[in-house]
Amino acid sequence: MNEKPAVPDPAAGDRVVAAVSGRFFYGWVIVAACFVAQAMTSISIQGLSTYVAPLQREFGWSLSQTAAGRSFQQADSFLGPLTGWLVDRFGPRALMSAGIVLYAIAFVVFSQMSSLWGYYAACVMMAVANSLVGLLIVSYTLNHWFRRKRTTAMGIAVMGFAAAGIVFLPALVFVQGLYGWREAALATAAGMLVLGLPIVFLMRNSPERCGLLPDGDRPEDLAGILKTGRGGGLVDFTTRQAVRTRAFWLLTIGNALAQMALAAIVVHQFPYLEDLLTRETAALVLSVLNVFNLIGRLVGGVLGDRFRKHLIMAVNMVAATIGLGLLVVADGLVLLLVYAALYGTSWGIRTAVANSLQGDYFGRASFGKIAGLAQTIAAPTAILSPILFGLIVEATGAYRPALMTLAVLTGLASVLFVLAARPPTPVKPQSPE
Repeated sequence: MNEKPAVPDPAAGDRVVAAVSGRFFYGWVIVAACFVAQAMTSISIQGLSTYVAPLQREFGWSLSQTAAGRSFQQADSFLGPLTGWLVDRFGPRALMSAGIVLYAIAFVVFSQMSSLWGYYAACVMMAVANSLVGLLIVSYTLNHWFRRKRTTAMGIAVMGFAAAGIVFLPALVFVQGLYGWREAALATAAGMLVLGLPIVFLMRNSPERCGLLPDGDRPEDLAGILKTGRGGGLVDFTTRQAVRTRAFWLLTIGNALAQMALAAIVVHQFPYLEDLLTRETAALVLSVLNVFNLIGRLVGGVLGDRFRKHLIMAVNMVAATIGLGLLVVADGLVLLLVYAALYGTSWGIRTAVANSLQGDYFGRASFGKIAGLAQTIAAPTAILSPILFGLIVEATGAYRPALMTLAVLTGLASVLFVLAARPPTPVKPQSPE
């Protein structure tokens, strides 16, 4: 069915936002807020890996036990349908407000815990906070504020995740070494509030409620926008229609395999690098990876608005496979830096393009529900992969067999993305969900 965008009433919605958009499109302010939201998520997700070695030294936990914390943190994936329904119902502003507060509480709990179960409880709290502030909410918001420029907007916003990896992860390692891991966790809790509170005041649910149109288009241009048809993202699927398409399943399984590799890498690459290098040099490699992650997100945004996104995803997964192959054979800094460049760029491009691709294929009316369902279907792979990786390492006494397995899975994801062509337009409207 085709969406019929209403001409917004200039007197309706948020008058302040409408006034600001008289000079520039407020959607770019939304992009900046989403950038900060992604930085917060990065501090939680990537930052947790820097605590692995200090926790093992203090408590004597095994690699698989500490990796399970990251798996518990991935439980937010199971909240996808609920988060999708909540954001469709209440909008991103309300959910982000709750998520910011929960982030701060989670890191305070983490800083005070003294048992494995206390560690897991803090990780579960981080998972819920991730679901309320993370990529699904950012994708939902940007898919409402942008159509033609949605991948560019997405690429800029998700650069926040990589920027935090460049700036904050080395800072975390430094603070942990100078003051201790508990103090670093408390500082993170305070930082979450400082970074997060401005987002609440900037976020708006949709341009129409502010008397605007997506991309900053003018009401008199609506006829031309409608002529762009599906290229303008004007076709909406219901959740039921989406799951009946081949494209939904190919994208979902492809992303699940890519996320399975990424989840394990995020948890285990820092301890692996510490086996090969000093702790400080390992942090440098991680920073380089995030520099290229940031570049990839920007490049992905630019490419995604110009070329077929599913083919970009396929080529991107080939690059990720090569990067993981280099990680398997690397025994010195040079090859590890090449790995960081390849895998970081691939990670960034996939993040920018994947969620925009869902918006292109299935529209925005049910985006929260569709993206949430896809996320939940993929959740078991992301949750189990850090634990399975740790068990393989403990069983074989080496990281490389587990890394080779991740490279094979990433290569398979590339094939699935090649096959994931755009689904046909729904023929008959279905009853409301």
